[in-house]
Amino acid sequence: MFFWKKNKPCAILLILILSQLILISIQVPLGDESSFFKKILIGIFSPVKHGIVFIYNGIGKFWDNYFFVKDSSRENARLETEVLYLRQENLFLKNTIRKYIDEKAIIDKVRDFYTDFLVAGVIGIDLNNYYKTIIIDRGTLDGIKKNMVVLDRNGYLVGRILKPLSFKESRVQLITDNDIGFGVYTETGTPFGILTGDGEGRCLLKYILKTNNNVQIGQDVLTSGQDDVFPRNLQVGRIISVEEIESLFKIVRVRPFFQFKDLDRLVVLLRNMKEEY
Repeated sequence: MFFWKKNKPCAILLILILSQLILISIQVPLGDESSFFKKILIGIFSPVKHGIVFIYNGIGKFWDNYFFVKDSSRENARLETEVLYLRQENLFLKNTIRKYIDEKAIIDKVRDFYTDFLVAGVIGIDLNNYYKTIIIDRGTLDGIKKNMVVLDRNGYLVGRILKPLSFKESRVQLITDNDIGFGVYTETGTPFGILTGDGEGRCLLKYILKTNNNVQIGQDVLTSGQDDVFPRNLQVGRIISVEEIESLFKIVRVRPFFQFKDLDRLVVLLRNMKEEY
């Protein structure tokens, strides 16, 4: 202890000199290799540097992905809108082509029998009774008048115009309406009864006497023209049942030739067909 107190300045000086020598020796490079001190610093700060680089690259990738996803979402939304428009346009073109083909087929078929007619589309039905009336998209501007004959695409009788509702709409009374009645005959050629609708999609042949044996299942029914409703020889339907009851008359049921599922395009005969008979 006495020695330390006596030689303290010399000891401190000696320690400083040794420390300096050690630091100098540490920093002296060994050939091409880095100094020991530098190696220590590199060893300490290298993980930190790699961590900073990793975080920086991660943030950069996240940022790039964020904008990529954002741009992709915007592009997807644009493409979905474009696809929607293309689908609507495709549907419109298909419907237009189908309508054109349907009308052309109808015109080509009906032209063989009638010369003055108009193709119409069904735009409404009677909500109270589907089998009574329908609405078509033709009216007074198209020359539609009351009692004009209406046929389906195959030329089968559908009904008659009750009255034009407006410039571009008219109401059609179907032959299945129980308020209609008109003369008919079978393919045997003998006028024999009045046909009316049953209000349920079929027709009834009324006033057929039990003694009348000319009425048979499978016979076709045509208009007789002996009334003020329809001209002669329009195809109406086919007899599907004949039933005898305790009455003077038989119950004769007729299935119309026209199909309700096909009542999308109709034909209105503009000429008074009675003038041709």
